[in-house]
Amino acid sequence: MRSRRSSTVPAPSALPAEKAFKYVKASDSITSTPLTVKARKDRYAKAISEVATRSVHEIFEADRDGIQTISMELGTRVIDPGTGHDTTITLVQLATDRDTFTHLDLTRVEARATLDHLRAGVSKNPHDLVPVVNTRGVRG
Repeated sequence: MRSRRSSTVPAPSALPAEKAFKYVKASDSITSTPLTVKARKDRYAKAISEVATRSVHEIFEADRDGIQTISMELGTRVIDPGTGHDTTITLVQLATDRDTFTHLDLTRVEARATLDHLRAGVSKNPHDLVPVVNTRGVRG
């Protein structure tokens, strides 16, 4: 059996932009230290890779006998500024089979490296909602 799935994740603006919080006794207030732009971009890219890898793992675990291959697109819903309509920006395209995926030691991998190993298509800049360029022939 083959599973084809499209999944959505929150937009980059949904992730916290703060690095740390600090209580200031003199003013009885809490101040925050913002993350750098690079740190926000890295955090979102890492989250996207981890969600994609974890989703494949969960699907194979949930159906141990039936599903043998998975083809997945992972993206986020945004408003197209040109049309005003909701649209999905695809950030990851992945196709893999059970044998290949279950031979990975997920306790020792980095999610992005795993996606590269599986020849997934991954956006070069997911934080800025640049869609994945399908150059690797991932098909559903």
